[in-house]
Amino acid sequence: MSKKSDINSLYKPKIFDVLRTFSAEEFKEFGRFVRSEYFNRNKKAALLFEAIKDYYPLFTSTQLEKERLFIKISPKKFNDSTMRNMFSALIRLAGQFIAIEKLKTNTAVWNDNLLLGLMQRNLTSLTKIVLDKQEQELKSLNGVESGSFLNRYYHEINKYNFSILDGKVIKLKHVKAQLIKLRDSGVFITIHFIMELVSNQINLFLTTGKFNVSDMSDLTEKILQDFELEAAYKKLKNKTEYGFILALYIKLLRSFAHPENHKLFIDYRHCVDKYINRLGPDEISFHYSRIISYVTLKITQFPSNSQYLDELFELHEIIINNGYYLNSKVTYIPASLYRNIIQIALRSNQIGWLVKFMAKAPGLLAPQHSESMLNYGNALAAYETGKPDLALDTMHKISLDNFIYKYDLYNLRIKIFFDKGNYETLVDTIHAYMIFIKNDPLQTKRRKDENRNFAKYIKRLAEFREGTGKIDINFHRHKLDENELVANKPWLEEKYEEVINGRIAKAV
Repeated sequence: MSKKSDINSLYKPKIFDVLRTFSAEEFKEFGRFVRSEYFNRNKKAALLFEAIKDYYPLFTSTQLEKERLFIKISPKKFNDSTMRNMFSALIRLAGQFIAIEKLKTNTAVWNDNLLLGLMQRNLTSLTKIVLDKQEQELKSLNGVESGSFLNRYYHEINKYNFSILDGKVIKLKHVKAQLIKLRDSGVFITIHFIMELVSNQINLFLTTGKFNVSDMSDLTEKILQDFELEAAYKKLKNKTEYGFILALYIKLLRSFAHPENHKLFIDYRHCVDKYINRLGPDEISFHYSRIISYVTLKITQFPSNSQYLDELFELHEIIINNGYYLNSKVTYIPASLYRNIIQIALRSNQIGWLVKFMAKAPGLLAPQHSESMLNYGNALAAYETGKPDLALDTMHKISLDNFIYKYDLYNLRIKIFFDKGNYETLVDTIHAYMIFIKNDPLQTKRRKDENRNFAKYIKRLAEFREGTGKIDINFHRHKLDENELVANKPWLEEKYEEVINGRIAKAV
């Protein structure tokens, strides 16, 4: 087999990406899952797993060529279609395994399905046992979540349905008990509905601002207005012990509906701190994420106000130290949060703190992105600590698809080439950057303008230093002061001052 053929034969199916995310214990359990005839009756899929299991967790060996794998599985002549079918079967099994493992951790959903099955079989004694167990589990929850109210709703409905099935409606007190179950279920689903609707509205607002898309928040906003949230809260707050969660969400909505009124945000944040011991991990993660989003919004509006920058750094410290980024959907630091932590620490000149954070970062990042994200942070930190060559070398090791990282890396290269006086490479990089910005469909106009202006101002400064054109440097410095839409503005201002004050001479 030729070398070219070997390369082309190296199979890179999606199942490898999935299996790389499995812990050693999960991978072991998946093996048992695949071998079980109850879950898997596809014998070839089981044989395929046996053929690849020794290459966990990397799955990068040349032994994974599809022809070699096929020989281990079947004595027949290699068939590409058969091979693809086996991999498809294995990835379906991986999906089923992930779903079942997740279901096993969600006892509320598990019990709901169990109760439905028991009641369909008219197994009343067992149904009663499960209902009582579910009641105790709900009472033992340490904090409330949006999902816990949905679970409580289904629990009350299950109790109501069971009372009908059990047939013990022979006294007035039984009727009242049924009515209480229906009333409580209505309260729980209403609270869940309000929490989800407000959350959806905030997410629409933030996503619209982050990406270059039209505002689609009007429908949710209309529903919230028609629902009369304030009136609903007044009616419910004295009928349930969970009125505080409605107050919290109302304050959240107010703070984003009127971001110009900082007192509303302060009121919201105080409310989060007041009730944090009554919130579950998902709720804590959600609200701290929204607090950070609000402060980030204020920094965008008032970039020269150091108060917001200090507040954002403090928030990141709190989140990392307390693990508030963790929830039922997230087991690692999200890429966007990691980037923001790096950026804010550097802008706040918290280099010592950043070094300590990055030392423990490998265990906090998703394995499939860990190397590139660590290199991203190391490249930025290397530049800020006076090691531009190391920063350039480190950037070559970064492979991140998220568009925002590409802007960061372009800006870092431009800074380095300017500092090193490598103007020819700088101009080429700026030219490629301008094309990238123009063709990027996701970035908002504001952020495009900020990055485009950064490149333009640094290009003018480079032309002045190189002496290639008639550049009135003081005029451009004045325009820079007036322009709020400039990325890396403090850095640019410093470079302009260095040239104007003669610390960096113009080329002769």
